[in-house]
Amino acid sequence: SREHIMSSIKKLRNSGATIIYTSHYMHEVEEICDRVAIIDKGRLVAEGTEQELITMITDSCTVRITTKQFDSSTRSTVINSLSNLPDVNRVSFEDNCISVDISINCNDISHVISELVRLEIPVLEVNTEKPDMDSVFLSLTGHEIR
Repeated sequence: SREHIMSSIKKLRNSGATIIYTSHYMHEVEEICDRVAIIDKGRLVAEGTEQELITMITDSCTVRITTKQFDSSTRSTVINSLSNLPDVNRVSFEDNCISVDISINCNDISHVISELVRLEIPVLEVNTEKPDMDSVFLSLTGHEIR
């Protein structure tokens, strides 16, 4: 079965074996590979770790924070306050959702949440959106995987 094959490949990888794996299924690539080469129409487009390839297309990930609706004054305060935090590249609002673009290398968003708590902004939900290998492939080749 597919699960058994994937499990066997992971065991080999974990034992130190070099594995050359070719796939159109980027979620498998993310799961198995330490290094990735993107080949399009027989041409090497890019090569590196997943993180290196992601930083080729963007320097940030997006944190979406659902909260309650605010007046324009409160929105301005939140935007100004969050924009001054380390690793924050951009802040925007859409309805009751604050979108914060954070440096792709930032693994800790607690300073953003702490600032909202300090401003007495209720945090109802937090989601992070980081580019995946499908996004990388699309961005680097200009088309989806065939």
